[in-house]
Amino acid sequence: MSETTKSLKKKTLTFHFISWLLTFAPILIWLVIALVKSNDVTKTALSLSIVVAMLLSVVNLLLKYSIRSTVWILLIGIYIALRNITPLLIIIAVCTILDEFIVHPLYKHYKERYHINKEIDKRVEWYNVI
Repeated sequence: MSETTKSLKKKTLTFHFISWLLTFAPILIWLVIALVKSNDVTKTALSLSIVVAMLLSVVNLLLKYSIRSTVWILLIGIYIALRNITPLLIIIAVCTILDEFIVHPLYKHYKERYHINKEIDKRVEWYNVI
């Protein structure tokens, strides 16, 4: 694998990780805050929403659907526990905009370039064998 291909692979993985981080980090941080600040009844409701979200995540990953619906289920659980999720909604909106318009297009771009360079490297190796 050439240095360019290795660099593109690192960039692809980095932007993919940042995309996942922008999607899940805010919700996970607020889940922990909600679990710490809630009472027994709301902890039960929050735990139930976490279980439903985990099951839905497994189904979504197996069927390759979008995982945004699980975020909304978790938001309902956090709302039950905290009753004030306006800052969280603003954070999620900003993270979604950053992900959709900056990070994910860069990820797609570098992923496409990585696959192209990978094929070029295969051809170069094949020609070197002959």
